[in-house]
Amino acid sequence: MMEGALAYFTPEQRSRLASVRIGIAGAGGLGSNVALMLARSGVNDFVIIDDDIVEPSNLNRQLLSSEKNLGCSKAAEAKCRAEAINSEVSVEAVEAFAAAAPEYPDNTLYQY
Repeated sequence: MMEGALAYFTPEQRSRLASVRIGIAGAGGLGSNVALMLARSGVNDFVIIDDDIVEPSNLNRQLLSSEKNLGCSKAAEAKCRAEAINSEVSVEAVEAFAAAAPEYPDNTLYQY
């Protein structure tokens, strides 16, 4: 973990951040930024779920998008970039559609 980011957290907060697993539904404009910020913030374990690929229409608005990764999985690209930011992070990239399950009123995600 980068020392600069750790200076902003108490030892208890660092421990809590390192112990949680977070799921991100979508690796587009919002989800990709969330993944990169989590990697910078001390969250060491998260799952990125997205069934989409990088397309030309993403280039002007999604930070993970580039001409070099056109056609690539957004989830895989988010995983690669997060791991490049923080070598201690464990990211699971799931290429699937994430949707709220109607039988779960708390909006938990379907198991993938």
